[in-house]
Amino acid sequence: MHTQSYSDYLKTQQYGSGANLNARIRIHQLYSTNKLGLPRWIFNQLQLPPEADILEVGCGTGNQWLSILELIPSGWKLTLTDFSAGILAEAEQNLAGKLPNVRFQVADAQQLPFPDHSFDAVIANHMLYHIPDRPKAFREFQRVLRPGGKLYAATNGKHHMTALYAWADRFGLDTASVAAAAFRVGGFSLENGAEQLEPYFDEVHLEAYHDALEVTEAGPLIDYIVSVLPAGILEENLHKLEQFQQWAQTEISEHGAIHIPKSAGLFIATNR
Repeated sequence: MHTQSYSDYLKTQQYGSGANLNARIRIHQLYSTNKLGLPRWIFNQLQLPPEADILEVGCGTGNQWLSILELIPSGWKLTLTDFSAGILAEAEQNLAGKLPNVRFQVADAQQLPFPDHSFDAVIANHMLYHIPDRPKAFREFQRVLRPGGKLYAATNGKHHMTALYAWADRFGLDTASVAAAAFRVGGFSLENGAEQLEPYFDEVHLEAYHDALEVTEAGPLIDYIVSVLPAGILEENLHKLEQFQQWAQTEISEHGAIHIPKSAGLFIATNR
């Protein structure tokens, strides 16, 4: 995809609302073997003072905060942003009245509408592989962070959920190539993220999150596949999706669950 058409696809189709994102989150909530959960694990990595100004870029539907409300220090001030007005509205609805010090703003990570040295931390979870010009975004993170401020950036590894895409490929859904085009995780992954961050930040290190899926129902698995398929491709391949669902149901009936390896982690970097 060209940059503009890719950005338009993300904004209007993939993330026009929270439906696709919620389908992907749900399968992890239901079937992850690590019962701590990724949002709580990420929260545990945030080494921040009791009073801190925090910016999240690409906040999605606010899931990172919704599931850990009781843990958030009352002195934290959160600024939650997303490039999609539709998905940001869902985040605001989800968190309305639940956090005392939160504001919402549509914003592009490549051109943040905030003054220099405004934040103690920038959080960018599972979104940097979407950014066309990551160096520009990193420079913006540098600018809005205070000296010594922290960047927390979660992403996936190159083998994350690839078993699922490979199985779907067997039925001609071509999900692997669609997912590669739509999410381009390879652009910023566990394997190459550090080398991209090191020219802009100090003390870059990676914390690994160990997890997998044991899926015991076909429905949420199919919902996940649907969430990564553009509407046109989905409409043309409904019969293949039905075949894949039948296979999944048979596998679960015979083996009790479908095992799907995951690969995720969090980069932590210090502003200069």
